[in-house]
Amino acid sequence: MDTEQINKYIKKDSTKVPGWFDSRDMALFFYLNKLQLNAAKVEGDVCEVGVYAGKSLALLGMLSQPHEKLVGMDLFLEDFLEQTQETMKQHCPSVENIEYVKCKTSELRVDNVKKYFPRQLRLLHIDAGHEYHEVLHSLIVMAPYVANGGIIIMDDYHDREFPGIESATLDFCAITSPRQFVPFAVGHNKIYLTTPLYAILYMKALLRQKTYKDKCRLSRIRDNQLLVTNSKRPLSNEQILDLLAANEIPYRYDYDEQALAEKAINYAQFRATGRI
Repeated sequence: MDTEQINKYIKKDSTKVPGWFDSRDMALFFYLNKLQLNAAKVEGDVCEVGVYAGKSLALLGMLSQPHEKLVGMDLFLEDFLEQTQETMKQHCPSVENIEYVKCKTSELRVDNVKKYFPRQLRLLHIDAGHEYHEVLHSLIVMAPYVANGGIIIMDDYHDREFPGIESATLDFCAITSPRQFVPFAVGHNKIYLTTPLYAILYMKALLRQKTYKDKCRLSRIRDNQLLVTNSKRPLSNEQILDLLAANEIPYRYDYDEQALAEKAINYAQFRATGRI
């Protein structure tokens, strides 16, 4: 990973590529990739669903490791495949292990995407169809291939033109079986999901980065805490860490504790065997 090249792309070169990708989210891509590789030790490949002309795929290419596969999935209408290939050639020519998949994402199924992923994914950026059912379908099909500790990045989460993105993402996060993904960070126009055990790790690791020191605040979606990066109403790192610690334990299940305790006494093992 060439940090100098990445900084140049974020600050200057990316403006030459068609598309929308705020520099604040570019920075989050960079830091989360760094934390994932160095702190969380998550391994896997990288995929983008919805490529357009390759603006964010190029950054993902710069962040990927030489041994990792990079997959770009898109309809690639008109000449967008050629534009994407030119973008990759200009900005990250060293990326060789890349596969372009021309497809309609609504036609993808869990079983028929398996051939594109010989390994699990550590980074998945979803920027395809923006309506509710399209977004939920992309998540349901692609998430099974994301590693524990892998990060799913949802584009345009805050876009008022596409309220279905937020609804579909939250409905997906409410699914707990066979495993769950939870939101842990908010960027400028994206939200970041991971598996629950890694959410706190990533939040605390982001706070240790100079870029985010005293520039975030803690928010909550349902039962999950998450960092709002570059907040308009930031808290100090110490305040956020205190809030995180205060809410870590005890977790409480939505259950009548008193009624359960009475049953535990009445139907105890020793009582059933006549020993008490």
